[in-house]
Amino acid sequence: MASVYKVVLDAQDKTAQAFSKLERNLDKAQKATDRVKKSLGGMTGAIGLAAGAAGFGALAKNALETADNLAKTADRLGIAASELNELQLAANFAGVETQTFNKLMEIFQKRVGEAAEGTGIAQDALKKFGIDAKELAKLPLDKQLAIIADEFKNIETPAERAATASDLFSNRGIKLVNVLKDGSAGLDSASEEFGRLGLAIEDKALDQIEDFNDSMTKVRAVINAAMVKGLSEAAPEMEKFAERAAEMAVPLV
Repeated sequence: MASVYKVVLDAQDKTAQAFSKLERNLDKAQKATDRVKKSLGGMTGAIGLAAGAAGFGALAKNALETADNLAKTADRLGIAASELNELQLAANFAGVETQTFNKLMEIFQKRVGEAAEGTGIAQDALKKFGIDAKELAKLPLDKQLAIIADEFKNIETPAERAATASDLFSNRGIKLVNVLKDGSAGLDSASEEFGRLGLAIEDKALDQIEDFNDSMTKVRAVINAAMVKGLSEAAPEMEKFAERAAEMAVPLV
């Protein structure tokens, strides 16, 4: 019986020692993770702000992303963001998704640039319209499309419209026929309608959203860098804690 007591007491003693040692390891790990917080300094509020941006809800998040993408796409295409927004809306109502429309506009810009240099598939279509490719290339995108739309209005057959759209915008450009078929007047009418419906967005608002999103990107990058630095310092203690926990699992099973 004494030997049984001895085994039990030894087991209890070893278990107590193991827990004591684990507690010390855990304390060291906690101090190490505290150093992570310390490395972040005054950025804990910024972390809350970064998390809060997502907390506005799905609609707010989508609005921020849409506005930011709109502003950056407008910069890339050389057009006012408010004008691009209206063109995107006109395309949407004609059954063309925003991403598809943006891609078609990039192709169009490229082909106009090629035509201005006397090359590319679009030059014949522009010559047929009597449009000087070099002069067209100097205009912002919305003005270019207005000129093209006025020419599309005069094309008599659907087949010819489709072929011309393909030359100017690629094969998928056929989707834009309904956007252009009423000429620049049709685009202007759509713009006015969007204004009455409250769908138009001012350039200033889009610029502010773009600046906000850029700032949040910088904040997240700084936070990530600080977290990596802090965690790298905490890693050795966390590793020791994990190893002690694994060792304890054997005698406690």
